Amino acid sequence: MKLYPIVRFLAGRAVKNHTATIDGLHHVPRDQACVFAANHIDFLDGIYMLLPATDRARRKIWFISVRKAYYWLVGGTTIAINRDAKSQVIDIAVKKLKAGESVCIFPEGRRNTSSKLLPGKTGAARIALQSRCPVIPVGVRGPSSGTFHESLKLLFLNQGQVRITFGRPMQFPDAYGRAIDDTLLRQVTDGIMREIGQLSGKTFISSTHTHANSME
Repeated sequence: MKLYPIVRFLAGRAVKNHTATIDGLHHVPRDQACVFAANHIDFLDGIYMLLPATDRARRKIWFISVRKAYYWLVGGTTIAINRDAKSQVIDIAVKKLKAGESVCIFPEGRRNTSSKLLPGKTGAARIALQSRCPVIPVGVRGPSSGTFHESLKLLFLNQGQVRITFGRPMQFPDAYGRAIDDTLLRQVTDGIMREIGQLSGKTFISSTHTHANSME
């Protein structure tokens, strides 16, 4: 008997028990690849998103991460970030999208349990503009653990803790064909982060607004 179906079944049961609500799943497109962009509060955020999203879209989702993760447990795969060649990650992600597979990225760049979102990194915007695939903003609410093992304990022992909300697809037709410069990337990134903030119940202050205030 193969191990993967058993692990997939057990993980699926645990995720379903640990998830209080999944809203907006109908926003996940069935007929095209997309870029999932979510806030990041816990080691297992990806798994809570991945199971319902793959069940609906029936396509592989690649997670962009600084290290190999455990998303293989539920059929996902990691695109590892090479800090010395970050542009390669964008190229790989765009290639996956054009092949009909989806990509997930956490624009904050690390786990953040505060009530405010961190300024978004521009990777999601770069991928969306180059691929012209829609961005699905995702809000994640729930407990956060200091270690991966603590997250696993929460997953299997606690019930009804996590709330996932998928937002409306975002596309940027006015930006397609324009030169992808810093100003455009920041505009698109801030738009994505505002949506994530609304879905996750977190405050978002754009980096451009912060810089402007600091100069007053």
